[in-house]
Amino acid sequence: MVVGGFDPSTGFGISIHRSDSDDPPQVVIVGSSFPLGAMPPMTEQAQKDVEASAQQDLGTSYHVGLRYERKDNLDCIHLMLTKQKLA
Repeated sequence: MVVGGFDPSTGFGISIHRSDSDDPPQVVIVGSSFPLGAMPPMTEQAQKDVEASAQQDLGTSYHVGLRYERKDNLDCIHLMLTKQKLA
């Protein structure tokens, strides 16, 4: 099951991908969109810094990945939080 939403007035979006169990979600995607020029350029180092900061906030339960794209005159950032598998 996938549940998602997007608020164009704030540029904030979220989607949650769930399995059929009562466990926490396996993947959470949080997205933000900004008008072109409203944020600094998304360099490779900036991407790594955002991922590292989010990873530090979440701890080891989830892996953080960032996807950046320019679409429809917007800078779009999507953080994908993936549940880590226990060994």
